[in-house]
Amino acid sequence: MTFKYLSSFSVWLGFFMSMFSSEEAPKAPDGSENSQEIVQEINPVKQAFIADFDAQAKKLLKKIGQTGAAVAIVMDSTIVYTEGLGYRDRKSKALVNENSVFRIGSLSKGFASVLTGVLVDEGQLGWEDKVVNHIPEFKLRDSESTATVEVQHLLSHTSGLPYHAYTDMLEKGRSMTMIKEKLGDLRLIGDPGEVYAYGNAGYSWIEDVVSSVTGNSYEELLDNKIFGPLGMEDASASREDINSCDNAALPHYYSKKRGWRPTRISSKYYNATSAGGVNASISDMSKWLQLLMGQHDEIISEEVLEEVFTPVVNTKNRKKYYQRWSGIKNAHYAKGWRVLDKKDNPGAYIYHGGYVNNYRSELLYNRDDKVSICILSNASTSFASKCAREFMELYDSYKEDIQLWDELNLPQEVKREQL
Repeated sequence: MTFKYLSSFSVWLGFFMSMFSSEEAPKAPDGSENSQEIVQEINPVKQAFIADFDAQAKKLLKKIGQTGAAVAIVMDSTIVYTEGLGYRDRKSKALVNENSVFRIGSLSKGFASVLTGVLVDEGQLGWEDKVVNHIPEFKLRDSESTATVEVQHLLSHTSGLPYHAYTDMLEKGRSMTMIKEKLGDLRLIGDPGEVYAYGNAGYSWIEDVVSSVTGNSYEELLDNKIFGPLGMEDASASREDINSCDNAALPHYYSKKRGWRPTRISSKYYNATSAGGVNASISDMSKWLQLLMGQHDEIISEEVLEEVFTPVVNTKNRKKYYQRWSGIKNAHYAKGWRVLDKKDNPGAYIYHGGYVNNYRSELLYNRDDKVSICILSNASTSFASKCAREFMELYDSYKEDIQLWDELNLPQEVKREQL
């Protein structure tokens, strides 16, 4: 991508006019003194950044040949961008909009960890609770490991189970009861809490834990604790729900003869909702980004959210494409989230990607600058991953001027408070 760094004449004109304007704080629509948030909303450098990103995302979509996608950006506490791109059904030419429903794949894991955090906040559960105390039938190969696996080990892929243990059975739709029984026969690769090995079947034990604690199904808890309170009106956790949606973004596969073609929504991972079974629109995900950025302490406190994002195990030896991003020096897994370090800046990004049934998704949260992005797509291309990386790079090229504008245009009352 070629960056159009602050190329807008109107941005520069507005910038210089502000420097020579009176020091009186701008007024809100009700006539009161404007808040910092309102000033940030009219920041023209930020507007130029969003416009630049929009143009580049559409160019990338066309270049890659991506069928359809949807993108949300949140800066500070404000949703600044939600956009549907391309087709939700290329055959019928139906377009993606902000309420088109996608499968989000492994971004579902973040919902499981935050839901667990909500129960921790409520005092119903603890991160260090022994899993077997909540699920008596839980069993690993040896009794010592069975007795020591904690809730946080399930959420960080550190229970000791091998990498992607029985994911193949899970994807074939085998009974989760049978799969979990077979997990108990596998040779462990390490003691609980010591070794990272990503897996979907083992992760799904968290559903049994939270259901045991509350007496509600996992899907009911998602609805009652997260989807409902956040106003995620398009979100669900079943194949039936997305199949009955008249605004579903269908998955697409590529045919050499006919190009991208829509296909059916499969049953994969609806038997392990916590690992990959959530459906959502980009409108839903923009609200989810706000929660992750600490804007909904009525749902989960910032203190417990910080625990969700606290690294549990180092994953630097796992060769992932995000470790090739500019400036990424190290990686950890927290509880349902990856934590990426930049040089001299541990925990700079909260991140996860997802893939299921030809849907690909990415979520990236820059904690220091309080900016985040989510990309949902309905064909298996590099669009989502490239869009996330290039968003990060584009923001880095703009952020000093965005921050400078805000500093120069803070209301006088806010400036005095900072002195």
